[in-house]
Amino acid sequence: MAKLVAQPDIVEFIDYMLLQSADNVVLEQIKCESIASCFSGKSIRELDIRNISNANIVGMKRKDNSILINPSPETTLLPSDKLFALGTRKQIDTLIKLISSGRD
Repeated sequence: MAKLVAQPDIVEFIDYMLLQSADNVVLEQIKCESIASCFSGKSIRELDIRNISNANIVGMKRKDNSILINPSPETTLLPSDKLFALGTRKQIDTLIKLISSGRD
């Protein structure tokens, strides 16, 4: 909390980002429970998520409730994971489609 007081622009930036209209940037939680079987256990790099969807995975929550901030491209996806993705509505929809169907 003290960091937020010392760096108020961070709070302003997050508020601005999250209050944008649906056509702009959204931060969304995506459950991987319906991940395509061809993707389970594959790394973010192997799935080429960023290049296909243009969305950014900015965090993950694992089954044990641990949170990964800005997961590395080598991080693997499991059906029990939850992703925190940042992008436009279209980018997020493309990411969800990619993860669930195995194609863009």
